[in-house]
Amino acid sequence: MKPEHDYLWDGSGPADADVAELERSLGAFRHRGAPPELPAKMPRRRRSWIPIAIGAALAAAAILFFLLRGGASGPCGGGDGYRFDTVAGVARCGDREVARGTLPVGGWLETSADGAAELDVSTIGHVRLGANSRLGLVASGPRQQRLSLARGTMHAKVNAPPRLFVVDTPRTTAVDLGCEYDLTVAPDGTGRIVVTHGQVELAGNGHLSVVPAGATARMHTPTGPGTPMRRDATAALAAAIDRFDDGEHAALDDILAQAEFPDAITLFNLFDRVTPDERARVYDYLNAIAPAPRGVTRERMVAGDAGATSAWRSDLEHRIYQIPREDWMPKP
Repeated sequence: MKPEHDYLWDGSGPADADVAELERSLGAFRHRGAPPELPAKMPRRRRSWIPIAIGAALAAAAILFFLLRGGASGPCGGGDGYRFDTVAGVARCGDREVARGTLPVGGWLETSADGAAELDVSTIGHVRLGANSRLGLVASGPRQQRLSLARGTMHAKVNAPPRLFVVDTPRTTAVDLGCEYDLTVAPDGTGRIVVTHGQVELAGNGHLSVVPAGATARMHTPTGPGTPMRRDATAALAAAIDRFDDGEHAALDDILAQAEFPDAITLFNLFDRVTPDERARVYDYLNAIAPAPRGVTRERMVAGDAGATSAWRSDLEHRIYQIPREDWMPKP
């Protein structure tokens, strides 16, 4: 017997929220013309496809409904993605609180003010998400593992080929070169990265910064990613770098006056941020404390020669990593 009020039967009564959501999604495909005229009777062999077509339409609707609802086991239930566990406070994935699950591509994981979560980055590493954080999974495949940190903090430890693991932030992209680091992003898109192993390349606004182990950099400045500096850089040098990154080019004088050999990477990263005349000054000072390798000339560096830049960077990285850890790495 037909119920007195049944929305699915005759459109009467209130619509279930899930049904209303499905109608909105399929509304663009609604037929808006007059109903087609059908022959009074079709041959039997032509009517045989009708149950199949109806079945296919119902299956398509069910699949769409499944996708809209986030899957039978919930938006972060099972399937492909990053497995995660809530280790403190509360975490939300999709529209519900979850203790554990799988963050799918296109999904977001959020933590409470006292929350934390741990995620497996495919088979290449792990991420710990801190409090008040929002993390999305952009892509997961053999050619790229890509996350998006909208806000909050994360600790990443990855063992993979360079450039496989990438984290987008609102203003800068962090490209892993095989490393471990901590990343903080404020609601306005600013933040800081601290690298403990390997290197991270920061890209934004047409500029690059290469942040090595033991160094830190601002995620965003008025001109792009910040200039890397040692975590234990002197207060005077750190202040000069911040002023320079904020657009005060006169601070270059203070940077050159304060920098020592362990700060060579800071000076090297300045080549991409200064005028040709200033490049000559940076070259002279850097060459005095960390002589350029053979073939890397003042003229080539002033001109921005890619080959010279790459050769000197490799040489500096080798020399810096040869310095005893206690001499330049931050104290625990």
